[in-house]
Amino acid sequence: MGVTLRASRTVPCSKTHNAQTYHVGRLTPEMRKAARTGDVTALYALAGGRCRRILPHWLGGSAGDVALSQFRFVVAAPTRAAVAAGARWLRCDLVAHQTRHRLLSLSPNTSGVLGTRRATGYRSCARGDIAAANTVVCSLRHRWRAVHAVRVDPPKAGFPGRHAVSSRMRSTCESRVRAYLRTTGAFRFGWIRPTKVLWNHGAHYGVCYAHVSQ
Repeated sequence: MGVTLRASRTVPCSKTHNAQTYHVGRLTPEMRKAARTGDVTALYALAGGRCRRILPHWLGGSAGDVALSQFRFVVAAPTRAAVAAGARWLRCDLVAHQTRHRLLSLSPNTSGVLGTRRATGYRSCARGDIAAANTVVCSLRHRWRAVHAVRVDPPKAGFPGRHAVSSRMRSTCESRVRAYLRTTGAFRFGWIRPTKVLWNHGAHYGVCYAHVSQ
């Protein structure tokens, strides 16, 4: 997820592209102030929640389905000068990470994609150590596969702390990965948990990973 205050080059969705607008709305007074001063941290905190809530509906899945995918969103807003001149728009753009530094090309219409067979093309896997920075689409070589999303607490709850989050992730992921692998023997599993910063921005899902290769 991220924020941009710069306008980007636009193309029709029928042409090759790696970002797609899924929501356009109006800035609240608080968002306008953040955009006018160039405070991207405040803008993300204020506007990111809206983009996050709308994204599962656009993609045709649950918030957990989104967490298991490589889909992310970017908040776009007018520049300081544009806000001063009266611009009031807010835009939520969808992207999909092939790797940390490379985006996938998107189909002409991503609406409802998580409810179709195309969803497998956006599933999250990981190579090397399990970390958000190492996630890739599962079509690339990988060692770990995302198999279950865990909502650690109700969305409006305060951050319960690293230990509590890790304890919940461990207990849930062990059983979920065992069921995924259909094994009663030894197996390897891991997880990516929401950090406090992400939690405060509305990201309350952790993801369980199964070790699927040597």
